[in-house]
Amino acid sequence: MWAALSVAALLVVETATLTTNTPLLVRIIAGGAFAIAYALAWFIPIWFRHRHLRDQNQLLERCRALLLVGARALEAGDQGSANRALGTIRRLEAHWRLGNTILLKVSIAVWAVLWACIVIVVLPLGGIGLAHYGWTGQLIGPTNLLQELWVATAISLTAPMYALVSYFEPWVNPWILEDCGARLSAILHGKRLSEPFSEGSERNINVDGLTPGEVLGLGVMFTRKELDLARRNLVKQFHPIKWHDAGLKVRAAREMARKRVDAAYEALREEAS
Repeated sequence: MWAALSVAALLVVETATLTTNTPLLVRIIAGGAFAIAYALAWFIPIWFRHRHLRDQNQLLERCRALLLVGARALEAGDQGSANRALGTIRRLEAHWRLGNTILLKVSIAVWAVLWACIVIVVLPLGGIGLAHYGWTGQLIGPTNLLQELWVATAISLTAPMYALVSYFEPWVNPWILEDCGARLSAILHGKRLSEPFSEGSERNINVDGLTPGEVLGLGVMFTRKELDLARRNLVKQFHPIKWHDAGLKVRAAREMARKRVDAAYEALREEAS
């Protein structure tokens, strides 16, 4: 971000000239408009990526919640609810895989750059026009306005590039389960996932085959803040509002799954740094 702001500061000196007799206040406002627009153009692609990642993580959290509920429903003898949970997981996973495709990432990047260009063209021109009109009472001439338009367009092509580098990096958390459907399917077919996550962790194995770290989507090393955030995000998936249309057996399985999350949280509290 500091690199983007440094470039913006250098460009302000060159772009906030208008005419040789332009008042200093107008130049300052015009330069400020360019700097703000440049910073926003740098931030917009980051915001688009962050929003998409948040939606993707919520899909995986929903899949984990359904895996826990499906396993508890099967344990209680309600195989129908477990099968319905598996079907929902399959649909969510398909949606999640679509969100990880190169085509969708490119479309998000293009959309982000488009908005960045709009912001960095409209905001400076609006600032320049309002400042000049407020100072002189006259509109900027077409020649000067066209000159500033070309300058703003040129800057708009460079502003988002730094942020777009992250669009070509992996967008996944290696510690979050991406195969909840396969796991629940294995449980439904009688193949319990009973392999421990590490040596000496047999006590953490449950009917769903998940260790506490897998339940909360955490790796080997994590902080207390990360642990609390992981628990809070997963618990949201068990909110009664999300399950108000479910039957009594499913709601009972949801309560059991919620207790499973609490148990995983308690098991990891002492390990948090």
